[in-house]
Amino acid sequence: MGVQAIGIKIDMRDEKTLEDCALQTVEKLGRLDILINNASALWWQEILDTPAKRYDMIHSINARGTFMMTKACLPHMKKNGFGRVITMSPPIVRKGYAGMTAYNISKMGMTMVAMGVAEEVLHLHHFLFILIFEISFSPAMQS
Repeated sequence: MGVQAIGIKIDMRDEKTLEDCALQTVEKLGRLDILINNASALWWQEILDTPAKRYDMIHSINARGTFMMTKACLPHMKKNGFGRVITMSPPIVRKGYAGMTAYNISKMGMTMVAMGVAEEVLHLHHFLFILIFEISFSPAMQS
């Protein structure tokens, strides 16, 4: 197909590995056009069953990681005058949070990153920001 891909090991909690990922992509492929924010830590437990350490971990990966990875990639996209950021995150809804509060807060952070970056670079042409909403099968979401 003529398509080239590379694999780069990163830690979504480590800003340096995210910045290095963006730089290595540009060094090896010549440019960075597309970012897919899909990394996610899962934790589907009630508030009383959620230790602070677990809460911090899912937020550092989901919301903060999405923010920092987007931040690392945007300068390269702006330099090229073209960019696509696809974020796998949920829509903002009013039900379905029971047993998933900490996780949903972190995923809403991902949604806010996508919405915020879309507005911040709205004036730039040839940029596209897409939210791909996850489908939840929790009973509360189905009622």
